[in-house]
Amino acid sequence: MEYDKEFLALVVVLLKLVFFSLVLERALVILFEYRWYVRFLSNRGLKVPITYIVSWLVCNQLKFDVFAAIFNPRDPASSDLGIFLTAAVLAGGSAGAITLFQGVLRMSKSARAQMRGQAPPPAQPGPSGQPLPPAQPGAPGQP
Repeated sequence: MEYDKEFLALVVVLLKLVFFSLVLERALVILFEYRWYVRFLSNRGLKVPITYIVSWLVCNQLKFDVFAAIFNPRDPASSDLGIFLTAAVLAGGSAGAITLFQGVLRMSKSARAQMRGQAPPPAQPGPSGQPLPPAQPGAPGQP
């Protein structure tokens, strides 16, 4: 029963991480797509430092330390290093946070297939050498 509570707490913390990263991305779009930013600052490499600083301010203000919650769920006291690293994950964007969520909870499609003993479908390379997403039924060129 204790493990159920810890697992639920872990899920909640990781969902918060994904939520914060999505909100942060959408909030910073206002700045990064603003015409003055695009015209004068877009090629100066400021997106990453600005995103990290905003992430750190949010994490520090809320004492949001994902690593303390993951590695010490019974007493998740936040630390400066944990807040620093959590801010870095948030600054990495929602794709990184979702990947962390799927990896820790083994909720990705390939992890679920592996748990069922099935191999995931092989990715087919596209014209650029990158894997193509799976075809959707009813899409153009599909039956």
